[in-house]
Amino acid sequence: RKTGHEPTLWLDKACIDQTNIDQSLTCLPIFLAGCQKLLVVAGPTFCRRLWCLLEIFTFLRMGGSVERIEVLFIADPLKDP
Repeated sequence: RKTGHEPTLWLDKACIDQTNIDQSLTCLPIFLAGCQKLLVVAGPTFCRRLWCLLEIFTFLRMGGSVERIEVLFIADPLKDP
């Protein structure tokens, strides 16, 4: 609403070719550098998956800031699955 433009949403699971992950991963820093905000939808295993943490690290290294990361918990983060 602020800019008058439609929002753009990039979902890594849907946008990264899961059958050719190596090639798609070379573009991950570019994808994340273009993000104004990083939305993390976290379940109970999120912090145990290195891949998820690597995406946050890459976002921050590509110029993102902690203030531009929003975390949405979809399960109780203190419960073990």
